[in-house]
Amino acid sequence: MKKQILLLVILFSLNGTFGQDKMKVKFSNGEVMIGEFEIKRFYQQNTHLIYKKNKMKYDLDFINNVIVINGKDSTKFHVISTKKYKKSKKIIKRLGVKKLTGENIELFYVPTTIHSFGFGFGFGGMMNTVASESSEAFLKRTNDKIAYNMGYLFGVGQRGIKKRVREYFTDCPKLIALVNKNKIRKKNTFAIADYYEKNCGDK
Repeated sequence: MKKQILLLVILFSLNGTFGQDKMKVKFSNGEVMIGEFEIKRFYQQNTHLIYKKNKMKYDLDFINNVIVINGKDSTKFHVISTKKYKKSKKIIKRLGVKKLTGENIELFYVPTTIHSFGFGFGFGGMMNTVASESSEAFLKRTNDKIAYNMGYLFGVGQRGIKKRVREYFTDCPKLIALVNKNKIRKKNTFAIADYYEKNCGDK
C-alpha cells in the first residue's frame, strides 16, 4: 500500500498541475503578462502554462522566461530546449533556473516541481525544490541551442553520467579524465561546468 501511495505521488508530480502562483511571464515577442498561472509538466513532454483567469493555455514555444513570485521573493525560470542524451532525437522544452553563466557554458537546474508552497517528493518550498536531489541538471555550451542532461535522471538516478560526460565533452579530454578518475565527482554538475568554463571551450 505504501509503495502504491508513493507511486501516485510521483506520478502526480510528473504528470499533474504544480499549483497556482503569481507569475510574470515574458513572451518571445516582448509582451509581458502578470497573474496567476498553473504550470503543467507532463513527463517527457513540453511544459505549458494555464492562465487561471480564462484557462488559456500557453506553450513554452512562445515564452522567453517566467518569474515565479512568492511574497517578496522571486525565482526566474528560463525556457530551454533539452535532450535527455546527446544522441536523443526528442527535444523537450523545460523551465530551468540558471545557476552558471559563463563565456563557454551555462548550467540550468530543472526542478521536478515548480511552485511556492511545495508538493511532490516531500519537498516544501520553491528554493528547496530547485536545489533538491530530484532536480535535473542541464548543461549547454553558450552558443548551442540544446541543453543536455548531465545529472540526475528520474528512474535511473545518477547512473550513466560518466558516459554522458564522455559523449558531450569530446573537446575537453582533461575533463573526461578527471570525471572518469573521480577527481571531479560525477554528481557535482556545477564542478564539471566550472572546470569546462575555466579550462576548455575557447581556452
